[in-house]
Amino acid sequence: MQKKAFMKTVEILMAIVITTIFLLVIIPKQSTLSRQASEAYLVNLMDDENFRVFVTGNTACFNSTSGQQINAMIARYLPNQYDYIVCSGARVTELPERNVFVDTLLIAGNITSIQPKVVRLYYWAN
Repeated sequence: MQKKAFMKTVEILMAIVITTIFLLVIIPKQSTLSRQASEAYLVNLMDDENFRVFVTGNTACFNSTSGQQINAMIARYLPNQYDYIVCSGARVTELPERNVFVDTLLIAGNITSIQPKVVRLYYWAN
């Protein structure tokens, strides 16, 4: 009878060790993989006066191939390995079937006018 009780205790201890290893090793690796690209790219543009004027003057979404002035501003901070859509006061209509990261910034306006807009940068790996 004591032999069976000892084996049950050993089985429970092994289950606890395996569960602990799983929780400490495998799960954190999965969450760090999804956060590798999440940086605050729009924060770098927050104090750029040209960016603020463009955002407050336009309400639309622009992709990386649209040739707009905002693309040159974003290209300075966003690595070339990412494709993106930036929306100023508008909603994006279609996103690719990939892991898409979102950076959001609230612009209250520029020096001459107060026109609050939400700017969202959707970006994903090419």
